[in-house]
Amino acid sequence: MDDRTAGLILRALRRRRGWTQGELAARAACSQSLVSNVERGHLGGVTVDTLRALFGALDARVLVEPRWRGAELDRLLDAEHAAISAATARRLEARGWSSLHEVTYAIGGERGSIDVLGVDPARRAALVCEIKSDVPSAEATGRKLDEKRRLAPLIVQARLGWSPAAVGAVLVLPVSSRLRDLLAGPAQVLARTFPVDGRRVARWLRDPGGPMAATWFLPNITGRNGARVSRRRRGPAGVVLPPRTARAIVEDDPADPEITILR
Repeated sequence: MDDRTAGLILRALRRRRGWTQGELAARAACSQSLVSNVERGHLGGVTVDTLRALFGALDARVLVEPRWRGAELDRLLDAEHAAISAATARRLEARGWSSLHEVTYAIGGERGSIDVLGVDPARRAALVCEIKSDVPSAEATGRKLDEKRRLAPLIVQARLGWSPAAVGAVLVLPVSSRLRDLLAGPAQVLARTFPVDGRRVARWLRDPGGPMAATWFLPNITGRNGARVSRRRRGPAGVVLPPRTARAIVEDDPADPEITILR
């Protein structure tokens, strides 16, 4: 939507309410002249927060929609999601788990797709992995992940013919100081339900007893630079692993031995 169209919509909504520009300005805590400028399509210098306040006063919403090279933006986002999914699967498989991708379900009125479903039939355990490159809505993300965790026994039974005794759910995010700050601040309600604790996830994968819910930050998921994908670790003994396996278990886990990448 261009600036002129946004201004026309604001004016139409204001007139529908029977408000003057001054009345709208008072409700949005801004000046009448700013309302006039926006309605004429002069949005330069107007913050997104101000636009949201103006439209919010009229029971409307402002959605920011970046555009970049048409369909290439969708492919860019899909590639990032796919990289996180692949990194998650490698970590599960390095610990003896199997992984299923994009597992769809429709149970009652609830439907959706599990990004990565980890399963360990021998120990009758399942792990629901929600893959995110960002968290635009903490409430919606937490609600949907909790739904998938609740339905996981039925989904595994329908897909694989056995019912898990232990079910875990993890929100998987790339390592990012911005996302950590988000979970410590505006999205802390999500962090309370799914605490940031990669070590707990690693322990549960080794011994999946009972339920588990956590946020799992995965480092170095892009694989752009092999030297950055892993780091040397100190432990009771040194173990040399091939690159693919070592990359899968480099997250913080005090029980892992030292890892050396073969070159």
